[in-house]
Amino acid sequence: MNIDEIKKIWQEEHMNLEKRIRVSENNLLQINLQKSKNTFESYFKKAILGRNIALAYMVTSIIFAVLNFGDFAYSLPALFGGMAMLFSFIQHSKLKKPDLNKSSILEIQKSISQFRIHIAKHAKYDILIYAIWFLTLLPLYLKSANGIFIYANTSHLVKFLAMALLFIILLLIGSKMAYQNWATDLEKEEASLEGLLKFEQF
Repeated sequence: MNIDEIKKIWQEEHMNLEKRIRVSENNLLQINLQKSKNTFESYFKKAILGRNIALAYMVTSIIFAVLNFGDFAYSLPALFGGMAMLFSFIQHSKLKKPDLNKSSILEIQKSISQFRIHIAKHAKYDILIYAIWFLTLLPLYLKSANGIFIYANTSHLVKFLAMALLFIILLLIGSKMAYQNWATDLEKEEASLEGLLKFEQF
């Protein structure tokens, strides 16, 4: 075997190796891209579910308020809580899921960033609205289902206020942790996509 034949074999092996490396790199890129898509879709579905549940909560408050409309001390707060849930639904109605299969890496990154910013912007309102809804509906529910008139009994009122305070504290802690996890995961996927963009350009 002469030098030219050895050189030709080496060149073929080198080309095959480069081809395998490119295929492996492309596969890795696709795996990481799909992971980012899956994370985004998972959180987006949760956000849409929460938005739709807000509408269901609104309807629940209105039904209870209408059925007890004559007792304004209970029905009007519940109605207010229902309207707060409607406001929450409207706030999140602007969420539109992009077609990730037809989106470029840059477009997906932009969609994740916009979604993360939207969630962070409305998180504090969502927590407040849920607290208002729950604490305005509960007295009416206890009155209708168990005959407990919280506002007419000092002992019941004190217990309710204590429970409301504890509920708000736990809600704030739990919500802060949940929203922080959302933000952390979405930021990681944004950074991952930034790396994929650089790799794709390279």
